Amino acid sequence: MRVLLLGAIAEIPAGVAWTRAEDLSSAQTLLAENAFDCAVAAPGSWNWLGAEPGLPVFYLDGPRGTQRLPSTTWGSAEALPWLQSRIRRWATRQRTARHQAAQQQERQEENRSTRPSFARKLENLRGLLTLNSEGSVIAANQDACDLLERGWVELHEKRFLDLVATRQQSSVRELMTSWRHDRGSESQLTTMLLPMGEVRPLLLGFGDLLHTSQGSVLQLELRAEAEQPHSGPTARAVKAALHSVLGPLDTGILLVDHRSGVLAANAKAGVLLAIDPDALINRLLTYALPELNLTSPDLQSFWVRRGVPRLLHARVSPVRSGGRLLLLVQLSDRTEYRNNQQHGHDIQERERRRMGQDLHDGLGQELAGLAFLSEVLARRLKTDVLSTRELAGNVVAQAKQAVDKVRSLARNLYPANLERHGLTATLLEVVNQVREVYGLSCDAQLESVNVSRERSLHLLRIAQEAINNAVRHGRPQHLQVRLYSEEGSVVHLVVSDDGIGLPGQGVEGSGLGLHSMRQHAELMDGGLEIQRLEPSGTQIHCWAPLGEEGAA
Repeated sequence: MRVLLLGAIAEIPAGVAWTRAEDLSSAQTLLAENAFDCAVAAPGSWNWLGAEPGLPVFYLDGPRGTQRLPSTTWGSAEALPWLQSRIRRWATRQRTARHQAAQQQERQEENRSTRPSFARKLENLRGLLTLNSEGSVIAANQDACDLLERGWVELHEKRFLDLVATRQQSSVRELMTSWRHDRGSESQLTTMLLPMGEVRPLLLGFGDLLHTSQGSVLQLELRAEAEQPHSGPTARAVKAALHSVLGPLDTGILLVDHRSGVLAANAKAGVLLAIDPDALINRLLTYALPELNLTSPDLQSFWVRRGVPRLLHARVSPVRSGGRLLLLVQLSDRTEYRNNQQHGHDIQERERRRMGQDLHDGLGQELAGLAFLSEVLARRLKTDVLSTRELAGNVVAQAKQAVDKVRSLARNLYPANLERHGLTATLLEVVNQVREVYGLSCDAQLESVNVSRERSLHLLRIAQEAINNAVRHGRPQHLQVRLYSEEGSVVHLVVSDDGIGLPGQGVEGSGLGLHSMRQHAELMDGGLEIQRLEPSGTQIHCWAPLGEEGAA
């Protein structure tokens, strides 16, 4: 093996044919001979060969991020096999890089040949990108790939700012940090980089920040800059005709072309979305409804928080007009229904509280008095017949059991500890009850989270129902209850077991218990996920925003 030594290196391993370069000039001259398998650089000479010398360079006791060669290895019998293995790795990486570069060149040549026809359809594309909390791309539709002339593999986990021209990165960064206060603004014109080093002007729009079970994500929209469609006298006549038909309806109606935007919107849609209907025309629907899935025929629910917060239900239906496929979006206000649900739930909780207090203060006290009298009776009958004493003892035992049952029922109906000690302490008490009553192993990982009384009560009911389902149906040996918050904005409750799972329909079931848990999650504006575990068991995961009290 021929090695080029850079700088003062004293020890030379056996089996190495070496040539020493004493300075930068001689190193570059020797490197031009191209007769070396690798180079070994001493401290002080690490940068003699430049960034890409054309052969592997190993740095004696080099810094982090370099191909570091420990001096202990260089001075031992392991030096030669160590260098040989690292040279093979370097050669493999070089071959892979050349292959990838050749593929990239082929794609670029193909883009050049197809670009004239591709440019004519740019204005019809609507690119959608989803970014994670670190600003990297985690999802992109085909239109976004076409607009940026990149495949999904190239976009996946790439920082979005790296796709923006350098001169505009600062302005886009400012938009990304301030979109929370300006969600209804116009799309911003920016310049995006293409793989060939060219640039393309695109309209960049920001959607809402969405909280999911995997974290927070931000939705972006890309469009080619073009003249707004559907303008002129004909469009105004169509708009007037649609307004006369849709205007009187008490349901919000939007007529949408999924490529070019909203064609018509009635007054009710403007009221529900807290946006002037005229301001919606020729805008992409993500401007007003970033969470709406236009490809789903199912009923969708989401909150609109512009102005007065409203819970909306939306349904998307395809319609054909003059050979064009359009989408009819129907919006209905479910806020009052949801408020009625909450009101009914509050009434139910007040009734539970009253019943719990009555049981505790009424029947519970009477049974306690019975137990006291029975104890007195047992003491007075010490000198009496043995059978009479045993009967009195049984009365005492049964009365004490009744008292314990009544108190347990009262705690379930009215969790007084929730108000006195908070959610974390109350969940720990539930876990301890499971250990004592059922004899199960139950692990509690409970963080202290600051949530309102209403949300605490919902989370407690979900935990109780999940544990009861597991014990009744799953026959588990071990339970785990976890409570934690994410980024100070979302609270998570996870109840898992190692039992046989849910009966019947399982995770898609519609039993009263599962329905109750989903209803509690909905009343918190959150979500509920039921999942089978491998090799056995069930996990119930609920998440919800902390709300103003928790975020403060």
